[in-house]
Amino acid sequence: MKASGYDAYIVPSIDEHQSKMMTDHDKRREFISGFTGSSGTAVILSELAALWTDGRYFIQAEQELDCNWILMKRYEPGVPEPDDWIIQVLGAGGNVGVDPKLLPYNVWMTLKEKLTHKGLNLMEDSSNLIDDIWNIPQGRAPESISHVFIHDVKYTGQPWEDKVKKLREILNDNGANGTVVTALDEIAWLFNLRGNDIADTPLFKAYSFISTNQIRLYIRPLKLTPEVEKHLCPNLNNSECVKLEDYVYAFGDMKKVIPESGKILVSSSSSYAVVNLVPELMTYAYQIYPMYSVIVKVCNYVAFVYFRSFIDEGEAVETNYLKNGSRVVWLQLLSPGANFQHAALPLQVS
Repeated sequence: MKASGYDAYIVPSIDEHQSKMMTDHDKRREFISGFTGSSGTAVILSELAALWTDGRYFIQAEQELDCNWILMKRYEPGVPEPDDWIIQVLGAGGNVGVDPKLLPYNVWMTLKEKLTHKGLNLMEDSSNLIDDIWNIPQGRAPESISHVFIHDVKYTGQPWEDKVKKLREILNDNGANGTVVTALDEIAWLFNLRGNDIADTPLFKAYSFISTNQIRLYIRPLKLTPEVEKHLCPNLNNSECVKLEDYVYAFGDMKKVIPESGKILVSSSSSYAVVNLVPELMTYAYQIYPMYSVIVKVCNYVAFVYFRSFIDEGEAVETNYLKNGSRVVWLQLLSPGANFQHAALPLQVS
């Protein structure tokens, strides 16, 4: 921290895709603090360190944090938020570092404005100080290279090509030429793919850039099988083939292709680092400014396509809701002494 010029350093509990459920490789806050709960923010100063978590984890945090850490019981009376505590302790003139890939754009801008108003500087730590001291010989889990697999169209309701077409229509409606997709569930849904990178979720780490004339998927090559490659490019002569690029070089490649693509639509929930790839970054989120190269919107544009449920997909969702609802009704019809454990019992649904 001293060598980098930081007086305070923030370690969030999300990964660069703003996922709260993440791979073991990305659990930086857990590594630095020793706290294994799923929710928390660590702030490290030269002689102090504090961790914020909510009431679900107060007892666990007290047991797991050592004497180097102050437990901040978030949302309890008199407990300041991390940014307020930093302002109180540092005063004016300090530098606050954080990895711009680990904060959503809207959160970054709000934090920057607040710190600047109090005379503090928010600085981008693109290399990530935690990554500098945490490596595989020290017990860090390696990046997952498990294969992604195809989610059959009989479950998805529509081929990925049609989903991309619909997404492009939304881009056109918003006066944009391209978009960066960062949310892992959106990427998995958009390309009809699933993975095993994250425990208990069918997701895989990837980025995607889609414009009017190209589709790029940034993913580790070892995760791809011949079947998946064919799925993404069923006809080698088809201009709609997905161009596969290594996940490691995603930011470097997007930095080259984005300026050539015109106006870009990005979500304000994407990381500050992603939004900052677009030239002439505007300073106001949540609105469309045609004169700028970037359009930042609160909504998730892929979600527009996502929730326009296609017939097969919608029927599958409806069937699952009916099954879940029948369990609730069944439980209510049991004797007054019934409890929620009964809901786990086998139930035949006709």
